[in-house]
Amino acid sequence: MNLVKLSTILLNMNQFQTVSTVDEPTKVRWVDMALRDDEIDYKLPFRRKQSSLRVFDGVLVYPAPSDYDELCYVDNDEMFYADRARFRYQSFNEFFEDKDNRNDLCEIMDGETTFIGCRYQTKSAQSITVDPAENAALYTCSGDASNPVLDNVFFKEGNGSIRFSIISNTGTAMIENTFTNISDSLYTRKYNFRYVYLSGLPTAISMRYGNDNADYLYFTATKQFSGQDFKINSWNLVAFDLNTASTVGTIDATKFAYQGLILTGAPTGTYYVDTSYVRSWELLDNFWYYHINAVKTNAGVYQTTFIGANTEDYDVTDYLIGTLEFANYIAYRASLMIAMDKGDDKLIPQVGALQKTSGEKIPQRYQMVKPIMTNLNWRFKSNPMSGYNRGLYGPRNIS
Repeated sequence: MNLVKLSTILLNMNQFQTVSTVDEPTKVRWVDMALRDDEIDYKLPFRRKQSSLRVFDGVLVYPAPSDYDELCYVDNDEMFYADRARFRYQSFNEFFEDKDNRNDLCEIMDGETTFIGCRYQTKSAQSITVDPAENAALYTCSGDASNPVLDNVFFKEGNGSIRFSIISNTGTAMIENTFTNISDSLYTRKYNFRYVYLSGLPTAISMRYGNDNADYLYFTATKQFSGQDFKINSWNLVAFDLNTASTVGTIDATKFAYQGLILTGAPTGTYYVDTSYVRSWELLDNFWYYHINAVKTNAGVYQTTFIGANTEDYDVTDYLIGTLEFANYIAYRASLMIAMDKGDDKLIPQVGALQKTSGEKIPQRYQMVKPIMTNLNWRFKSNPMSGYNRGLYGPRNIS
């Protein structure tokens, strides 16, 4: 296994006299700083990890794994190259602009959290419109919710949405509706999706999908399907897996005709619901990414640094994830920072040269795999009077 004990790194650092005079906890902190600095532009293959991504037609934003750091490679597992996804990795804005019909990927930073942007032309995944939310007669409200009406001015999709009011009192607001009967024997292979516009932030949204208000599947969401927090004054896409959902009553797969939303703790305001879907998924099981953890503890727990973020403690029997060559590079880098801190003008060039040589060899030995960002650009031609004076060209490598 490619693991090196912290005690080995510290022992190697102590071969430098100036470094050996520094107390051990301080040396460990310098090692952690060296690790975090090195993370910015290079990832070792030992930090590469395979997972999978369930993708749906019409859904663009997905949750990243909890230990996600950077994208490596994504594709389907089709046998022939012509059937592969051949994703194009794009910038945030170009991904959402969707200038052509390619399969696209991007990293989406929303606040302090990263999400996966994936536009994938599914081959077999179905998307069934359950209700377009354009007939207020099918809707009823109870609890803190009232007055469901059709709104043809403000909507997410189609030609309208259902607007309703919430006056905060009991802390529970429910909107329910019926729809044309759907028979679906394969419902356990699908998710139920629904758009809801929030003028205030509830603590949770419970979703129902079933035969009637006595026989249904349900799930309580505290975030959007993407993993993003609920957003005020915005359309939120919520969803749940019909296979793992809880059940009330008995489900008849030939008579789906009911759904509902319960907003818990929603403030007083005006809310909307729009189109709901039942969607099956396709699996991208070649989803490779680099994880954030540089350290594996002696107990088998992964963490980002040797010094625990919560404990402010460390254990010299914990391991750096990587080869001895990489561990030596980190030792040189940490020792260089110590030499600079101590003002050792003789040691700085010596250890700096060692770090430089070691640092140049590691990427040559262990190639990093990551997508190259490509964008589409307008090229203006020489004749401005031509009716064809601009065209769309791409992709262009901008990295």
